[in-house]
Amino acid sequence: CGIVMAGHSMSRHEPIQICSKDSLVRRLDQLPPPDVVVVDEAHLSLAQTYRTIFDAWSSTLRVGFTATPWRMDGRGLIANFSHMELGPTIPDLIGMGYLVRPRYFAHAFSLNVALKGGDYEIGELGRRMSKGDIVASGVAAINGLPSSMQGIAFAATVEQSVIFCEAL
Repeated sequence: CGIVMAGHSMSRHEPIQICSKDSLVRRLDQLPPPDVVVVDEAHLSLAQTYRTIFDAWSSTLRVGFTATPWRMDGRGLIANFSHMELGPTIPDLIGMGYLVRPRYFAHAFSLNVALKGGDYEIGELGRRMSKGDIVASGVAAINGLPSSMQGIAFAATVEQSVIFCEAL
């Protein structure tokens, strides 16, 4: 495989090129149009960077992969991809033995955080979630679980995850 990125010499002769959208859009004039473009996280493909790539290589077949084909802003992916194939659902994967049925715990509290694009504004959410009362309630909830349990805790920001880890 060739790698397209800053500080790395391109191997144009390789049949497959691996790159980020940002590296590729700056080097479109250095590569011939491929037969296929594969886009991971295709729900993000409505961004202008992808539009530039797709416009430059308008006759190239596009294949997109995403676990979240429904965007929060309601915009569809039909502009970039002509049809969608659905994979198995989480209950299907549990039934086939590929996933275990999750057990999850949540601590209820009220947030007064602004929304942006149908979701919480991440900076404000991170600040609110890093406050002492929220961190303390999360730590108390985790400490109330059996020590034999393994789990994952989700944080709004990297900073919040560090604060949470230090509190545990």
